Amino acid sequence: MFSIGVFGPIGSGKSRVAHILEEKGAHRIDLDKIGAQVLAPSTEPVAEVEALWPQVVHEGRVDTAALARIVFADGDARHALERIVHPRVWKKADEWLGTMGAKDPSGVAVIESALLPGSTHEWAYHMNLFVNADEQTRLDRLTRLRNMSADDARARMNAQVPESVARQIADVEIDNTGDAEILASEVDYLWSVRLEPFARNLSAMNRSLGPDFPPDPENVIRAMKRLTAYGLDVKSSASGLIVEGKGSAAQFYGAGFVPYQDGYVSADPTYALRVTLEQ
Repeated sequence: MFSIGVFGPIGSGKSRVAHILEEKGAHRIDLDKIGAQVLAPSTEPVAEVEALWPQVVHEGRVDTAALARIVFADGDARHALERIVHPRVWKKADEWLGTMGAKDPSGVAVIESALLPGSTHEWAYHMNLFVNADEQTRLDRLTRLRNMSADDARARMNAQVPESVARQIADVEIDNTGDAEILASEVDYLWSVRLEPFARNLSAMNRSLGPDFPPDPENVIRAMKRLTAYGLDVKSSASGLIVEGKGSAAQFYGAGFVPYQDGYVSADPTYALRVTLEQ
């Protein structure tokens, strides 16, 4: 199943983008909601939270607002909470993707999460979509739509990874500073030109859709990182990429490649990147 990680800073509107993709037929999971489920009352993670911050747990329930005030003001506290929550969230995301893939192997899976950059899963999906908006727009949304104070909103914004870091894993970036019609148009174009054809190429295990354009250097780097993340030993060459050993079809498929002649080729319809197998 074709998978796309949708991420972006708080207030960027990544949920709106994920919703639009869902409306087009994609399956969607919101990892923020999964994180809340991880801290369900009287569970092991709640006990771990209570051991660190007993003042935020009452009768087996976490006072999430109180916990947020602590962790967004203290980087060490935030990392401690992440060690409790994030591994469990990613496990549930993996289980969900496996279930969806079995039900609809030719479909599109959207994994919505602000956790992606720097995580164990930053190269786990076939594509990463970075949704962004300028700082003032995000601040206005948080104070106006979520009733946050300006100080609280800034603390949460400052706690997230810098844009420069987020862009390093982004295959596509959408600027959601504008109005809803512009956003819908951009997502519609992305869906029709890249996402749906990508999913169809993967499902067919054949790159039948897309021109024979060479990739730009950034796409080559991202492809190498995905292949490496799936356990393949990869290096670049003048004609594309070289992978030592045979590897497995599942490894190449996970990184977004399908069989081609005696090797593999990217399923991404916007460029053709070939992989030669070197024994």
